[in-house]
Amino acid sequence: MTLVARDRANLAPRTRAADRLGTPARLALIVLACLGVYALFIPRIMEALTPLTGDEPFYVMTILSLARDGDLDESNNYARGDYRSFYPPDPLPAGWQGWPAFPRELPPHPAKGVRPGLFSKHGLGVALLIAGPYLLGGRLATIIFLNLVAALVAANMILLARRYGHGWPAATLLALPLVFANPLMSYAYLIFPEIFAALALVYTFRRAREPENNGWQWFGVGCAIATLPWLHARFIPAVLGLVAILVGGWLRERSWRRRLAGLAPPALAAIALLAYWVAIYGKPFPSTEDHAGFNTPIEIVNAGFGLFLDEQWGLLIHAPIYLLTAVGLGVLWRINRADAGGLLAVVLPYLALVAFYRVWWGEWGPAARYLAPIAPLAIAPIACWAKGARGAIVAGAVGLLGVPGLIIMGGFLAAPRLMYNQPDGHNALFTTWAANAGEIWPKRLPSFQPYAFSPPSDRIFWSLGLFLIAVLLLVIGLLPPRAPGREGDTAASPGD
Repeated sequence: MTLVARDRANLAPRTRAADRLGTPARLALIVLACLGVYALFIPRIMEALTPLTGDEPFYVMTILSLARDGDLDESNNYARGDYRSFYPPDPLPAGWQGWPAFPRELPPHPAKGVRPGLFSKHGLGVALLIAGPYLLGGRLATIIFLNLVAALVAANMILLARRYGHGWPAATLLALPLVFANPLMSYAYLIFPEIFAALALVYTFRRAREPENNGWQWFGVGCAIATLPWLHARFIPAVLGLVAILVGGWLRERSWRRRLAGLAPPALAAIALLAYWVAIYGKPFPSTEDHAGFNTPIEIVNAGFGLFLDEQWGLLIHAPIYLLTAVGLGVLWRINRADAGGLLAVVLPYLALVAFYRVWWGEWGPAARYLAPIAPLAIAPIACWAKGARGAIVAGAVGLLGVPGLIIMGGFLAAPRLMYNQPDGHNALFTTWAANAGEIWPKRLPSFQPYAFSPPSDRIFWSLGLFLIAVLLLVIGLLPPRAPGREGDTAASPGD
């Protein structure tokens, strides 16, 4: 049997009995194990990353406004300093291990709307999702909830890897270098839209590629699609891609109840979101003034490469294992074009919009913030490639490219504030490691963000290098495997 034939056989539907045997128990074990690993580091995260910083406090302020006033106008909440409820005492206690400096008076992030009052420019979805945990157990309960969501992302990644013929152990081993590396693990502790969007995207993509869904699965898909725009408007292009690959299955669905389960949540959520935007902005879409501006075409190209190569915020700098996505995409396109096309329909429009943002790196947050939501989808091409490649090659490639990401994430967990970078072009973690060794971190990696541009020649050199490597890996994946025993093959001699 040729490699292509073997791959296609592996992609064939498994028997229902074999597929379902023990699956709930295995998934529960995976979720609990990941949750346990994440929870080990909660004390360190809470100690070092206190008080809330970046965009995190603004979601909590929305929760406090809803809980204390029953409205979204946060004017009085800022006026009376409700943020002091999650701030440390003044002066700071002895032995303080949190942020050494932070604004004692929290400046709001107001929406540039038409409605009188102060309304947050951040998506309402995050605040609504964490309101229960935060009001019940504060930041600790919220982080545990975020950890649980991240563990569900991991479980969905393993299930997606199994779609391409892997058993449970192999699928788990392939997913772990992504699950416990930046950006997925970093954002498992932070109040951002990223980990919620990651779960919604990977679950919906996985269900969209299955031949059928039951009523609850359609309802889950509908809720996931309904949630994404409420998290942030930047997810709308990805939603449109998901809808494009879901519509065929939805139309083939014979049960009107199942159709309704998939359609009702996003339809109702869309109507509510448009009404919310009209109420805040006076128009059925958010104001562009809520953002720091947008890029020109040349700047979009710069941002596109910076998302992967920037020293401080590039995905591949912090988790080089994602480079395997290129060769995996070639294999996936060759043997399952529907899956590859669906993946591109979701990822490419989202990437284009993110590169269009002038602040494409997401400002104050861990690296690859805007790529975290689509990062779990990388498991599909990686798993597809791994199933057809030789075991030794897979182990070597995953080890060589996966271990650096795990080491870097270990550095972040040891010193969580090093996940954050000032826009000076120097990676805080790498600089600290060099300083601990008595060295000065050499400026070798490029900076693509405009506050500390590397020379154009450096950025072009690295960008061209990545482009050529990605194209080479893609071509390797697209090449059909050589059938064994073909005329012209040289048989090995007994002495070989």
